[in-house]
Amino acid sequence: MTENDFHDKSFDESTKTKLKLFEKYLIKWLPVALKNRYYNNINICDFFCGPGKDEKGEKGSPLLILKNLKYYAKQILESNKHINILFNDIEENKINDLKQFIENWECNNPKISNKITFKYYNKDFEKLF
Repeated sequence: MTENDFHDKSFDESTKTKLKLFEKYLIKWLPVALKNRYYNNINICDFFCGPGKDEKGEKGSPLLILKNLKYYAKQILESNKHINILFNDIEENKINDLKQFIENWECNNPKISNKITFKYYNKDFEKLF
């Protein structure tokens, strides 16, 4: 763990703004991607995912992705799309925390599980990208 761990404190205002923009993008983009007839796979990559939340439990990008997957579960199930989600963080403990959370995720049921694949990495961004 780094000395000044970003996730061991509350998100600052600039991070909260970034997360709001990211969620607005997901809300608008995911239904369009689900309806596109030209491809069968949707890839969502979060190369700096962290554990998914800050120290107060405020949702980070991984939990916002899950929230929107749950919101669009009906459209996901009706589509012919498969969603691949890549989560990466250089700190293995953060990936392990996120992976454990996702394994217990309430929307993780057999029907939608067949349409979504989660991949977890603990690699340097430049090497993984």
